[in-house]
Amino acid sequence: MQNIVIEAVPEIAPFLNVQPNSFESVPAGQPQSVRLAFSIPTDATFGIYDGTIHIRFGSQTLPQTLKIVVRVWQVFSSTDLGFSIKYPAGWTPFAPSSDPTKIGFVPAEKELDLFKEYVGDIVAEVFPNPSQLDLDTFYETVATVNLLANSQSFSPLSINGMPAINFINVRGMIPTNVISISKGQLVIEVSDIGQQHDSDGVLHLIASTVR
Repeated sequence: MQNIVIEAVPEIAPFLNVQPNSFESVPAGQPQSVRLAFSIPTDATFGIYDGTIHIRFGSQTLPQTLKIVVRVWQVFSSTDLGFSIKYPAGWTPFAPSSDPTKIGFVPAEKELDLFKEYVGDIVAEVFPNPSQLDLDTFYETVATVNLLANSQSFSPLSINGMPAINFINVRGMIPTNVISISKGQLVIEVSDIGQQHDSDGVLHLIASTVR
C-alpha cells in the first residue's frame, strides 16, 4: 500500500493527535506503530464526542475503523473541602447543607431524594487526618468506621501519586464500594453507593481524577 494517511473524523479531531499520520508505503505483513495523543482544549464544551479514526490511501478509505469516544468531564473544586474531582457530563453535583464534608454526584436520569437520603450515585466525603497517618493506621485508630474490618476485601492502589485503598463490599445499610485516598491532612472517600456502577467502572474513573 502506498501513500497512507491516518486521520480522525472532525467530531474528535480537536482532541486527538496521530503520529505519524502518514506513511509513504506499508509493506505487506509488517506491523506499523502509531501513537495517539489526547488533549482536551480548555474551552471544550462538556459532553461525549464519538468518532472514528480511518485509514485512507489515494481516493480509497479502508472499511475497518477505530472507534474513539472522548468524554469531556466537568470539574468540582472546593477550597473549603481541600480537593477537586471530575464528574461525567450531564451529572449534577449536590452538597447537602446538613453535611458540609460531603458532595454527591447525581446522574442525569435520576433525581435527588433527601427523604430516602439519596444524594447521588457517587459520593465523595472528606475526613480530617491532621497527623497524616497512613491509611491503615487511620482506619485502625482514628476513623469512625474501620473499613479494613468492615469490607469483604481491599487492595492498595495509587491515585495521582497519592496512596489509596480500594474497598469492596463495605457493609452497611446497602453494600457499597469505596476508594479511599490519602491527601496530606485529609482522607477522601469516593463511594459507589449501592454498587450501582460496579460494572461500568465509573467509581474508578471519578476517583482517578481526585487532586
